[in-house]
Amino acid sequence: MSSVLELEVIDHCLVMTLNRPERRNAVNAELGNLLVAALERLDEDRGLRAGVLVANGPTFCAGMDLKDFMTSGPPRGLFKFVRRGSAKPLVAGIAGQAYAGGLEIALACDVVIASPTASFGLPEVGRGLIAGAGGIYRLPRKVGEGLANLMVLTGQPIDAQEAYRSGLVSVLVDDEADLYGRTLAVAKRMAEMSPLAVRSSKRLLELGRDVSFSDYWDLQRPFMNEIGAAPDAMEGARAFVERRPAVWQTD
Repeated sequence: MSSVLELEVIDHCLVMTLNRPERRNAVNAELGNLLVAALERLDEDRGLRAGVLVANGPTFCAGMDLKDFMTSGPPRGLFKFVRRGSAKPLVAGIAGQAYAGGLEIALACDVVIASPTASFGLPEVGRGLIAGAGGIYRLPRKVGEGLANLMVLTGQPIDAQEAYRSGLVSVLVDDEADLYGRTLAVAKRMAEMSPLAVRSSKRLLELGRDVSFSDYWDLQRPFMNEIGAAPDAMEGARAFVERRPAVWQTD
């Protein structure tokens, strides 16, 4: 019996595949808990440097499983996943619908790669709910207040082209057949960089969103001190001069 979340390690990347295609990859309690466990594995395994999140079937994720919600309540793992995040970068590859919690999962990732079939929406108001898994907070920071307000208050989705123009999608592939390969390639490139530098940069991107430019320098200082004391900076310079791949010492 296959798992509702398939895991595979490829070149220091943990590939997580949502696997409930018969339910449009809607998140139930089991899937939510497995997503949290996968993030814990990603952060704790020193051999893993980036995560990839993709899905089986024509839909990326339709949000929480409403049938399961009516009997068991909301899947706690979904909320823990989007709130917890990962210290290591996450790349989502999206085809088809990423709606409700599916979009909120995508918003919790650092980079979104999409196919032309992708669409994104927060339809919760039409179900008597709110986008309570971080969507109302994160979406305006990605696409701007005007578009976010429209999407949240009307439930109106946007297509892949508009998501790309608005900044929600980082890379829009021309052909859906290229989606997985392109998504994995981005994660592999992240995994080739200094793990300490990537983690520090990711954290600064997160922390720096809500501080002034003048305050940012104080925020950055401890990260710069840590980087300066670590061997990777010298190794990166040496590898560049010697025209060879760097052999990173941090993990």
